[in-house]
Amino acid sequence: MRNEYRSEFSRTWRLALPVVGTQVAVFTMGLVDMIMVGSLGEVAIGSVGVGNAIFMPIVFLFAGVLMALDAIVGHNTGAQHDRKSGVDLWQGYWFALITGVPLTFVFLDATWIADLLGQTPDVTRETGAYLLGRSAAVFSTLAFTAQRGFLSGLGDTRSVLIASLIANVANGFADWVLIHGHLGAPAMGVAGAGVASSISMLVLLLVGTLLTHQRKYRERYNTRFHGISRDRLRALLTLGVPMGLHVTVEMAGFSFLTILAGWMGESALAPHQIAMTLVSATFMVPLGISTAASVRVAQCMGAGDERGAGIAGRIALAMGASFMTLGALAFLAFPAYLASPFTQDAALIASAVTLIQLAGVFQISDGLQVVAAGCLRGVGNTRLPLLINSFAFWCVGIPLGGWLAFEKGMGPPGLWIGLILALTMVAATLTWKFLAATPVEHPSSD
Repeated sequence: MRNEYRSEFSRTWRLALPVVGTQVAVFTMGLVDMIMVGSLGEVAIGSVGVGNAIFMPIVFLFAGVLMALDAIVGHNTGAQHDRKSGVDLWQGYWFALITGVPLTFVFLDATWIADLLGQTPDVTRETGAYLLGRSAAVFSTLAFTAQRGFLSGLGDTRSVLIASLIANVANGFADWVLIHGHLGAPAMGVAGAGVASSISMLVLLLVGTLLTHQRKYRERYNTRFHGISRDRLRALLTLGVPMGLHVTVEMAGFSFLTILAGWMGESALAPHQIAMTLVSATFMVPLGISTAASVRVAQCMGAGDERGAGIAGRIALAMGASFMTLGALAFLAFPAYLASPFTQDAALIASAVTLIQLAGVFQISDGLQVVAAGCLRGVGNTRLPLLINSFAFWCVGIPLGGWLAFEKGMGPPGLWIGLILALTMVAATLTWKFLAATPVEHPSSD
């Protein structure tokens, strides 16, 4: 049995490594935005944070639906129903078109959203400028999410990584040109970061299209043009809608904490955003492992190997927890060092240190909950993650965090204590559910 676990670890690792690289590359785009605008001051840092807090939950309500394609295509692959996968890919494209084009108009004038959320006038103005620049990224984000799910479901995670790395280079260059004004371009500030994100996502979609529709995939997986298929679109929505709501509930929870921090003023918002950016950085690794877990579990289920699905999920959970243990140690031991790339303001660094150390406390829970959700997605259960996230974040974590922050005068640390409790509840519940649903014998010593 040990050989069985070693073999599964090797398969999961080979699948997960490029996905992790992809997630890190995509995250690096936002990190570069944050660092590039950091020299513009607290308002710029806070505005990018609030802009992302608005953009991400809205867009990923729909992108989360398309994330179900990794499990759907993975199941097709395991069951050797290859030609269904091309049809499923095109249902993703149609969904991206139908939802993405109207959604773009939401961000053309989003200043009122920041104002409604109680941000300061300066942050509200800059947030609107950032989201206007980023509005053109909506459709490309959704369409590439469909491509990423298709390629990941096949096990071709290297192509996704290649596309992400190319887009990352485009984003860094566009940031350099547009934020501070180089090569004759105007210095657009925060708005330039938004435009750079739109440019990089368009590059990502173009490269993804070339890779997804290369000849070998056209012939084997039938990726030529397909119209809307009611049956396949219904299958995508059945699995994907709870997934999209789950992703949105979780992102909205994190985003609402950013909004609450903004209510305390720019001096509270900036350190909160620095800590949240670091949390997002470590989260990219278990998020990539989660995708690999979803694909491997779905492939095993498609092949009728339920025991193999259980082993694949356990390997992925161990990988996620192991990495996040290292993240926890780094956050607890070196918080000031981790905050220093974002600002040289000693007071701002000091404020961020406390939040970074609190983030260290929930690193393992954060990793386990996202990997367990991926495992459950692989067996077709996307409803439980939605329900437990909704309850843990919105009925427990956020109310407790808000009470500690405002009523007890703890400020941003109070918000993060609520987050610790919410993530711990989600991690414990989802991990237990997957382990209970996929029992395997304990490996013998031979």
